[in-house]
Amino acid sequence: IAVFNEEILDFFLPSNEKTLSELLHLEKKVVLLHLKIINKQNINKMKRVVLCLVLAVVGLNVAQAQRDWRRGTWQKDIPEHFLTIDLGGNYVITSNFKEMNPFAINAQVGYQYKVRPFVKNRLGFAFGGYVGYSYYPSNDIVATSADIVQGSYKSFSYVPIMLNANLYYNMKTSYIFLGIDAGINLMLCERDFQGEYITYHMDTLGVKIPDVHDVTYFPVAKEDNPLTLSRVVPSAKVYLGYMKELNANLRLRFKAGVEYNMGYEFDYQAIMLDGSIQPMTGTIKTVDCIDPFVTVGIVFSL
Repeated sequence: IAVFNEEILDFFLPSNEKTLSELLHLEKKVVLLHLKIINKQNINKMKRVVLCLVLAVVGLNVAQAQRDWRRGTWQKDIPEHFLTIDLGGNYVITSNFKEMNPFAINAQVGYQYKVRPFVKNRLGFAFGGYVGYSYYPSNDIVATSADIVQGSYKSFSYVPIMLNANLYYNMKTSYIFLGIDAGINLMLCERDFQGEYITYHMDTLGVKIPDVHDVTYFPVAKEDNPLTLSRVVPSAKVYLGYMKELNANLRLRFKAGVEYNMGYEFDYQAIMLDGSIQPMTGTIKTVDCIDPFVTVGIVFSL
């Protein structure tokens, strides 16, 4: 470019005399230079377009690999870290509790580490734990021999602190799993307990005849039932579940099973629910409680 500028400058200097042929020759050089500049600009534009297309194709391939990451042989058997959030409920069928607190609603947050699958990428173990909150609302107290509402039972809550272990069976983008949880339930407030109380009377022949009464046992320390830690109850769960991959990082999970809570002793005050109220005091041990539950939750694969 500098050379052509010098030639153009020499042409317009008055000290030099230029012929028409020289002028045409110089003009031809200028036109050729202009075409070269235009061609170079077009080539640079084409390079940028090709680079953008290549990056777009690579991005689509990466996104596809994320959506269906198990098809990639280099990472189809990687371990996973699960963050779990579950909502659900318990249905109380244990006879000594079902009249007082017939169901519960609960929420849980936990973590699981799932190891690399084995046996042809079909089986895998996961270990972890969770904490949660379970609320048992109360029913009304109704006498058994008459439709009389005596008052209300007390509501109470559990705070589960559990460790768990799961066995997963992989089916491409879904799983069936078995699980067991073990830990403790921290009881907030106190739970009522219903049982039977036996008295005896003599018939006209002097035969001793037992009378069975339904009775509700109220813990002595539960008159106001404040929201405080009342006891620690050993607990366990067994369940069957199903989990479905929604995308590379999100799963939907269902599980159903039974929950076990160990019985415990407490000092009580009690009333009989046979149409009469007869105060009693003493110490009693509750029965072990086994009730079904179901949960649905979201799992984030980290």
